[in-house]
Amino acid sequence: MRRLLILTAAVVTSLSACSSPTQPESDPAASVTTSASAEAPAITMDTTTACSAADAAYSTLGPAAQAQIARGVAAEQKGDEATVREALAALQPIFSSTAATFNDTAGKVTDPELKSALNSLGDAAASATLFTTFAEFQSLAAATAPGEAVLKKKCAEAGYTLKNIE
Repeated sequence: MRRLLILTAAVVTSLSACSSPTQPESDPAASVTTSASAEAPAITMDTTTACSAADAAYSTLGPAAQAQIARGVAAEQKGDEATVREALAALQPIFSSTAATFNDTAGKVTDPELKSALNSLGDAAASATLFTTFAEFQSLAAATAPGEAVLKKKCAEAGYTLKNIE
């Protein structure tokens, strides 16, 4: 359950960090920005920066997500399937955003082991978007453990102290 809370915290943090206003498609500046960014060189991220990004993704669990998890677990214990579906639906965009954040960070690192770990964490978060019960969240601990172990090792080697991953 602790890992579920940690992963959910990562999702909440990533969602708030990745939110940005969108431009209307009819705006000519939008197409210029898109063209310019498509031609820009790929951004790379060193291990310390990647560790910082992953650590931030695992930061404190937001009150709204905590409330949804508590609500969903309680509803599942009572057999209230409608509330379970509502709580899972509320968590789905959070997990989608976290998956995108991990995968985006993975795309910017050059270390193949760290890249693989970040992608596996992204895959775990993406799988959570498909859960239909809160009992399925128990599988996240096993899914995230290998990636977290690599993060711990690589971050320590880079001199970065993880604050949010046990």
